[in-house]
Amino acid sequence: MDTSEAVAALQRLTALLGRRHDDWRAFKAFGDRALLISFVNPHAVRMTIDRPGYASDLAEMDVLLPDGNLLASSASRQLGRVIVRESFDGNSLAPEVFAFCHTHALKVALVGGVDGVAQRAAAVFAAEFDVDVAYARSGFFNGEDEVHACYDRLRALNVDVVICGMGAPHQERFLLGLRNSGWKGLGFTCGGYLDQALDGGVKYYPEWVNRFNLRAPYRLFREPGRLWRRYLIEYLPFVVADLRLRMARGPALPGAEP
Repeated sequence: MDTSEAVAALQRLTALLGRRHDDWRAFKAFGDRALLISFVNPHAVRMTIDRPGYASDLAEMDVLLPDGNLLASSASRQLGRVIVRESFDGNSLAPEVFAFCHTHALKVALVGGVDGVAQRAAAVFAAEFDVDVAYARSGFFNGEDEVHACYDRLRALNVDVVICGMGAPHQERFLLGLRNSGWKGLGFTCGGYLDQALDGGVKYYPEWVNRFNLRAPYRLFREPGRLWRRYLIEYLPFVVADLRLRMARGPALPGAEP
């Protein structure tokens, strides 16, 4: 692993996390374009290195937030100001988003998971938050024609909010394509939250896990087959880069605040 490449990738992500951005609740004020929000965890450092174009896709998101305290803490140290962890899950942003949709009578669409996951998650969210889920479908498509047919359907239904759980980088590309198709709503990526909501309830993490910031080990305990490689191998470039920056104690990134 090229340490300098990992450091550069982490600094690029930190610069994106440190951008000033619009409040997503005011998305109606940006009626001429969609407002897109995505989230990154430490795995994004490796993805930035391995997948050309991923960082550019993230840069096109209007709002980028750190999904996890490790990345939030690293960004805070580099920028010289507090960057707060936010994630699209039941212990963080999801209830706030669904409450906003209910209050403003917004139409919601869910795109993600294998066949049936989004539909079952729609029933869970409708019951829990009383939201109008107007459309739900799998995140797997048989070619670009199906993707564009989905875009057409979302526009025809006048869906206000699209929540996409297809995993990075596919979910970002889906939302960018949707915006480019002429849709002008509010889009969120949500990773594996649709599956989590079915497996562990709307609030996947017990309160004690959330309170003591034990989300990563709790998820590893719940989903070892899927997550051991991510935590032990795919997070390694982030760990190495963050340690290198800690040891260097260099100046904050341009634009950092005291």
